[in-house]
Amino acid sequence: MNAIDNSNVVWSIVWAAAGLLGVALALGLSSNSAPASALKASKRLLATVIAGLAISTGALAVALHEWQRPYQIEGLIERVSIRKGRRQSVSTEFGVRVRSSARGMQPGGEVSLTVDGTSQYFQAGQLVKIKYEPHSHDVGEAQFLSDDGKEEETFYSDMMGWIYCSPIAGIAIVVAGLIKFRRDPRGREMGGNSPETQLRIFDPPDSLS
Repeated sequence: MNAIDNSNVVWSIVWAAAGLLGVALALGLSSNSAPASALKASKRLLATVIAGLAISTGALAVALHEWQRPYQIEGLIERVSIRKGRRQSVSTEFGVRVRSSARGMQPGGEVSLTVDGTSQYFQAGQLVKIKYEPHSHDVGEAQFLSDDGKEEETFYSDMMGWIYCSPIAGIAIVVAGLIKFRRDPRGREMGGNSPETQLRIFDPPDSLS
């Protein structure tokens, strides 16, 4: 099964990960009103671990799919337009004159593409290989080549950068949850309806009584 054929599998994994995130959210919310106890802390730990693993699994599935997917077109960049959006975001619109295509496109045709971010290599006359979404024409990865076909730079869109970093972020969430559970095995730092917590919240300071 190649990278294009397994897209349904990837989306199934992503939807399953989204469902696990919902379970983690429900566990976290259910522990909010519980008094400080080992059960409260265990629920929070379980919610954190499930959320971290769901993020890592979903992002890793997408990242592997994108990594395995072949470059769909190779050609020369003919025109470039750099646009600045809100919050200093930058996107690049450009056209590629196709030399070869894995999608059955005829050589000599032009494809209009868009990518989050920019690079000095986005310039007319640059030889490039592209991975992009066929429906939106959003570029995930661009490999810039020299005239003799050697790689000069590989560029990832901002979105793909987040996807490739997300598995590490998910693992970091799990580790943070384990550290917190070890420090606070009864969930006292998380608040709750314990008598001690209610006393701190509702009793006025001595100076006001």
